[in-house]
Amino acid sequence: MSLAIEGLHAGYGQGHILQGVSFAVAPRQIAGIVGRNGSGRSTTLKAIVGLVPPQAGSVRLGDRELAGRKAHEIIRAGIAYVPEDRQVFENLTVEENLVLGRQDPGGDRVAWSAAQMYDYFPRLKERRNTRAGNLSGGEQQMLTICRSLLGAPKVILIDEPTEGLAPHIVARVVEVIEDIRRQGVAVVLVEQKLTIALKICDIIHVVGHGQVVHSGPPAEIRDNQEIRQRWLEVA
Repeated sequence: MSLAIEGLHAGYGQGHILQGVSFAVAPRQIAGIVGRNGSGRSTTLKAIVGLVPPQAGSVRLGDRELAGRKAHEIIRAGIAYVPEDRQVFENLTVEENLVLGRQDPGGDRVAWSAAQMYDYFPRLKERRNTRAGNLSGGEQQMLTICRSLLGAPKVILIDEPTEGLAPHIVARVVEVIEDIRRQGVAVVLVEQKLTIALKICDIIHVVGHGQVVHSGPPAEIRDNQEIRQRWLEVA
């Protein structure tokens, strides 16, 4: 099911961060959101899922308007969110965290199982009886992705999943994101590492000053030095 964002405005307090963000993502597609720090990338995901209330604009999942709904209603409608800071339930075990993520898929939603999650990340199976607060940062990232998938999302929003992870864990997370796409789930990926975004995304949206300033296939972003210098590279 497609997710369409149109003219999204949002911010914090008196700060107006998003200035009319618009883009779409289709099933079996990874849409990357890239830009400099402070450009509005993470705020875009939070506004989509209702953690930052939109001031204006549309968030449509299929034919259903979700803008202005509460976060738990948006998640139940089929949009999952994997935050940059992971937000595991620290006092619960890995297995208990996964149980809390389960939701009846229903309809055309992809049904995921805990067994699949352990296949994705065997380390989680080894640590399934360990309190989540005692996991490493990489293990917590694995757990958050898996817990979100068990909610049977139609779209999953993933914020900086490779930040601070060891290279071998980064490689596995990238493989899992690509498989999520193959299973029919749409992915919106905020990724600071441009090389990763260029490798796995089907389309990339460049964000600057709270707006999408350019959209195109990875090769177009890779070959356009002007866009990279103006909107992506550190000044």
